[in-house]
Amino acid sequence: MYICTHLRCEYLNEPLCVDEMHPRLSWEGQADHPGGLQIAYQIQCSLNKEFKKDSLLWDTGKVTSNQSFQIPYEGSTLTSYQQVFWRVRGWNQDDHQGGWSRTASWTMGILKKEEWQARYIKNYLSSRRNSPLFRKEFILKKKLKRALIHVTALGLYDLHVNGESIQDDVFAPGWTDYNQRRLYRAYNITKNLLKGQNVIAAELADGWCRGNLGWSGTRGVYHCDLSFLAQIRLEYQDGTIETILTDESWKTIFGHTTSADFYDGEHVDSQLEPKGWAKAGFDDTNWEQASLSLEALKNPQDQEVTLQAYPAEPIRQTEELKPISYWEVAKNKVIYDFGQNFAGRVRIHFKGKAGQVLIMRFGEMVNKDQTLYTENLRNAMSTDSYVMRGDKIETWEPKFTFHGFRYLELTGCPVKPSLKNVTGVVIGSDTTRVGYFESSDKIINKIYENAVWTQRANFLEVPTDCPQRDERLGWTGDAQVFIRTAICNMDTAAFFKKWLADLNEAQSPKGAYPKVAPDIIEAPNGQDANGDAAWGDAGVVCPWTLYTCYEDKKNLEKYYPNMMQWIDFLASTSKGYLRGPDHTFCFGDWLSINADTPKDVIQTAHYAYNVDIVRKIAEVLGKKADATKLKRRFTNIKNAFQKAYVQRNGKIKGDTQTGYLMALKFNLLNQNQQQQAIKHLVKNIEDLDTHLSTGFIGTALIMSVLREAGHVETAYKLLENKTFPSWGYSVVNGATSIWERWNGWTIEGGPGDVHMNSYSHYAYGAVVEWMFDTIAGIDHGTCGFQNFKLQPIPGGKLTFAKASYHSPYGLIKSSWKKKKDKIIYKFWVPTNTQAKLKIQGNQTVKLNGEEITLTENYKLEPGKYKIEQRINENHSLF
Repeated sequence: MYICTHLRCEYLNEPLCVDEMHPRLSWEGQADHPGGLQIAYQIQCSLNKEFKKDSLLWDTGKVTSNQSFQIPYEGSTLTSYQQVFWRVRGWNQDDHQGGWSRTASWTMGILKKEEWQARYIKNYLSSRRNSPLFRKEFILKKKLKRALIHVTALGLYDLHVNGESIQDDVFAPGWTDYNQRRLYRAYNITKNLLKGQNVIAAELADGWCRGNLGWSGTRGVYHCDLSFLAQIRLEYQDGTIETILTDESWKTIFGHTTSADFYDGEHVDSQLEPKGWAKAGFDDTNWEQASLSLEALKNPQDQEVTLQAYPAEPIRQTEELKPISYWEVAKNKVIYDFGQNFAGRVRIHFKGKAGQVLIMRFGEMVNKDQTLYTENLRNAMSTDSYVMRGDKIETWEPKFTFHGFRYLELTGCPVKPSLKNVTGVVIGSDTTRVGYFESSDKIINKIYENAVWTQRANFLEVPTDCPQRDERLGWTGDAQVFIRTAICNMDTAAFFKKWLADLNEAQSPKGAYPKVAPDIIEAPNGQDANGDAAWGDAGVVCPWTLYTCYEDKKNLEKYYPNMMQWIDFLASTSKGYLRGPDHTFCFGDWLSINADTPKDVIQTAHYAYNVDIVRKIAEVLGKKADATKLKRRFTNIKNAFQKAYVQRNGKIKGDTQTGYLMALKFNLLNQNQQQQAIKHLVKNIEDLDTHLSTGFIGTALIMSVLREAGHVETAYKLLENKTFPSWGYSVVNGATSIWERWNGWTIEGGPGDVHMNSYSHYAYGAVVEWMFDTIAGIDHGTCGFQNFKLQPIPGGKLTFAKASYHSPYGLIKSSWKKKKDKIIYKFWVPTNTQAKLKIQGNQTVKLNGEEITLTENYKLEPGKYKIEQRINENHSLF
């Protein structure tokens, strides 16, 4: 029997707000016996769950295909608000028909501008820092079939219906360049509504739109009023429809949140909260009528700013942590240690007197005297406060802020310190965990877990650099060096789909991609400081990586013109196929250790790298003429690179690890130069007592280059190092996340440069990709994971390793263990996939008990495998 499971639409589970006219449908196959393959499928889409013939929107019939991922809907034209039910069944390799899957659904968003009838509303004193409250009562007179609310805001919103929160997300509607594009969300409120009197209530806060952004202390980057747009659609069982809109009939007042900011924190005076304001029947006679904001001077359909359905998993509360210890540092001032550096906030229970003030401050470290360390926060106050109402028991958790922290400093709490009444609430974009890794080395395991926690802390609406200081921006260079690791850990397809839109709409008119997206950095003296090597690469590297891992060709098609414009920009800022700092700004190999790779080497190497990737994209898209031109340009850049930077003895200008790594990884050398460069690279590492000196650029390359060059053992030594600088150094010194700097904290000097020293910064966590594709050997094939690689390479001091990756086709498992004179490998190949197996050393092995000789790229069909391989007395494969 072949069963289809894990049904998704546009990467999402039961999305309520889709504005793609041909949304892509995906599922996973499960077979009741090994070797299960899909040879055909049938999809049905319907207006109801019964799938009656007259309600079908699309019936593919039996389609001969093994595809189960990203099948575009090709049925009847879809309309706004339409709920589409769908199911799928498959045929296995014996042509046996499986049963229908469970029924899934997706709901279309508001597809036409003219269907937006609501107006943006505000409190007429919108410049105040207090958060405004809004409410609207209405009567439900008939039996309800379905009720949806579509909502956005300039700022953040917190929504209630009849006194109950309707959201499982936070910081909605999300972050974009609000002057170009705004995101809206949809919520099903059918079960929240009652017969008779009802109320919709909302509180707004500054968020990204009006709060602090960047290190310059700038507020209100987007110059927008704090305003709110909502459209409630009531579908009655008799077939009639009623719409409730935001307009001047809503009531408003300033509320109890006296200020809320991502950097500075949230401050609440609970005594100012109108009791029962979010419930029906509240007397709002003394409230003001809402005003139309500047955004409402035109009808929504006349506005140039695009309203787009939110395309990814939202930010949610993903976990709760209890502190592991606490201590008092002064009278009524207690430090709590959560044992983990994370992004989020704190929930606290207490009983106090009216007017008492509780203050929470946050930090990633503590000082030698065990007080809170906050110097690295720069100008971010990172402080929350609460004025008590004086109820019997009060519970408070901020709604409109987050912090990056391990330690909480709590002042003014009226109850005795306890591990029970304080809870850490972990917050981040709710990307599904798909990868797990473990080995015999506890330090390596901790490096891996630290990378996962750092990703969770920084994949928060956009791929930020850090969650704690006055920055928290979508740095493009960090994202592109880490994206492949990110995919190993989490399902990030929809997350990056959203961010690619941010990135491409920030591209300059000249074609330069920005340093951050959304782009809020103003270039000095009006100059275009974008287009930086490695940072600008994100516009090419990220969609290409999404294609190779998720088969997402749509991103390539959509952004191909942008990529070609980027290539033209690189050409226009080059001279003789060479690029240098005189042409554009360059960060260089950011935060390397005493190894200054020349910036012209970096810029020229990345110019070639981008051209080569776009050539591959042109080939995928069938643009042969472009591919030919790009291939020729790459050859010219490669020749110019060799002539300008490579000496006869193979040394590359600067003689740094990163210089050799780029030249080797980007294929910029001839065969003889490659061998010379490998020798120089390895010697450089050995001269540093087998340590790296790389920054953001080189660290992402070093492990894979060493593997491809035949120096896997050198790579293992780098990973197993525990002395400075290394991944292990931070772990043995207490790190629970990846640090921004190799010297973020040292035994000799303590904390690093306070002006830029995050203890949650994922770039160096890019080593996790190597844990998966080399130690465990799990990697995609040419495109995606339907045909993937299993190529583990045991090495170093490890005695076992195992990893799993839940691919779009199902769960992949790989493990190996050294046992006396043999290595035992175990693999799981999911249904409807095929793996190419390659192991090092002796190719005569026992496969599921049968002795065979492995051929090159030996194929494994779906199923469970155990392989025993003999090794020599030194446990060596070679």
